[in-house]
Amino acid sequence: MIGFSASTLAAPTISIDSPDDGATISSDNTIVSGIASGVGDGQGIDLMLVLDDSSSLDDTDPTKRRFEAVRQLLSSLNSNANIHIGAVFFSDNASVDVKLQKTVDDATSEINKAIDNHQIPGGDTAIGDGILKASEELANNGQPFASRIILVFTDGENNNGPDPVEEAEKARLKGHLVYVIGLFQAGSPTAQAGSDNIARAGGGKLFFSENPSDLPALFRGSEIVEIDNVTVTNTTTGKPSNVQFAICNYNALVDLVQGENVLEVVATDTYGETTTASVTIMVPGNNPGAPLAVDSCMTNPYVSGCPPYHRSVKLRPQVLMAGFDPMLIDIVDDSFKVVAVVREGMSPIQNVTVNENTGSFGMAMTLEGQLSNGDKIYSLTMVVRGVLAGLELSNLFGSGVGEYNITAVDQDGLSHSFPNLEFGNNMDLDIQTPPTQAQPYTTQGIRRLKPQPVFSPPKT
Repeated sequence: MIGFSASTLAAPTISIDSPDDGATISSDNTIVSGIASGVGDGQGIDLMLVLDDSSSLDDTDPTKRRFEAVRQLLSSLNSNANIHIGAVFFSDNASVDVKLQKTVDDATSEINKAIDNHQIPGGDTAIGDGILKASEELANNGQPFASRIILVFTDGENNNGPDPVEEAEKARLKGHLVYVIGLFQAGSPTAQAGSDNIARAGGGKLFFSENPSDLPALFRGSEIVEIDNVTVTNTTTGKPSNVQFAICNYNALVDLVQGENVLEVVATDTYGETTTASVTIMVPGNNPGAPLAVDSCMTNPYVSGCPPYHRSVKLRPQVLMAGFDPMLIDIVDDSFKVVAVVREGMSPIQNVTVNENTGSFGMAMTLEGQLSNGDKIYSLTMVVRGVLAGLELSNLFGSGVGEYNITAVDQDGLSHSFPNLEFGNNMDLDIQTPPTQAQPYTTQGIRRLKPQPVFSPPKT
């Protein structure tokens, strides 16, 4: 008997948010952007292993295949993946033997040490206390916006401490998904049913078998995966694009030709599973396959017959405003956007990023389009699973520890960070070239019952 074997491993999910399938684009390039994610759809993974250490394991798993399965799970993960891992062991009660480690390599080393200290099982089965301790560790030390997973291994029923179904439900309400791997002896339907109830209450799944040799497949089949890489290709030309990928969000500038262009995105996860998505767009023109003829006055205003072009700019780029869309986040929402208005200086924008002030967190924003005055709109979709319930993010942007800034860097390496309002020698400079061009910004955000001031100016 084996339930939910490795063959049920979910492939990564991928969406193309822009451009729309079937769109017509009068340009020689476009930005392809969207979200690629593994199991929890979050910005990275926080994983707590909750491992049974009760006396019954002497009979059900005498060769300790459970530890081999844990080691295989850890070794299968990309060492550079954004996965933080910790471990809880439980028998009469539970203890956090390994706090959340910030790299896969550190977690592997610490968990192997803990395994060496748990070679002789003994005591009762306090599954509920194990889930409670793991959920507390995730709440106290988890990454912002990460998918938070509790992966429980057990061979029996809870017979000590708090009710595991209640603790799993409490964990789920905090945004912590509970998966269960069960090793059940033949003729123990109550243990299987109890673990299934725990997984259901925790919003996860039960993976089970009677045979310890199935444990490596069950651990791998538990869907604890993250995206390893994303590729974006215009299959019409066969030309791949340079992709910016920062924890679920990707974007790429793709060259187009006249006629039909098929843009393909492929996401590969840390187990090598792939998922493909594509959109087809049309570029006007009578010569399919040829580059689009671009207005020469826009690319070079100094050619004969073009009018002179003048505008005033600052030397550096400016992040003028930033905020959230929507500002009113509903309890059932699974995502929201961080949005910024950026104005070019003397040089085109190279990248815009959201950064935590201590440098421990940074993600690239995607160019969504431009306003009629040439200001650009950049956004970053944050995918969450209930972790914001009851919170207000009024102090998210700022210069303090744990606060965030939005930084625009141009092609000359000059930069500005929101919400920094700077007084100094920032005179207007005359420039005789038009701003770089992007598709018009036409996004209409979610409407709520109340009005929403989506952007806010810098704090003084």
